[in-house]
Amino acid sequence: MTLHSDLERAFNPEAVAIVGVSNRDKALHPGFTGLRFLRMLSSSGFRGRLYPINPKPDGIGGAKAYLSLLSVSEPLDLVIITVPAASVPGMAI
Repeated sequence: MTLHSDLERAFNPEAVAIVGVSNRDKALHPGFTGLRFLRMLSSSGFRGRLYPINPKPDGIGGAKAYLSLLSVSEPLDLVIITVPAASVPGMAI
């Protein structure tokens, strides 16, 4: 891949995973919740595929939830992580 194609995938992703999506709208830590990101992308006309990642619920906001990044069967162009900083090293990449 070239730098141009890497940047194109980052700024125009087709497959986006959001780690830390729950059915709760309030964040227990500073920043956006995964649910807010999921809603913003869905309502903004994003035409790509969204993969909410949460090891507990079966579905979130009408979308199937995935247990981990490794359970998504296609390559991801962008991963948005919305978990507390202390949990980031434990994310499977």
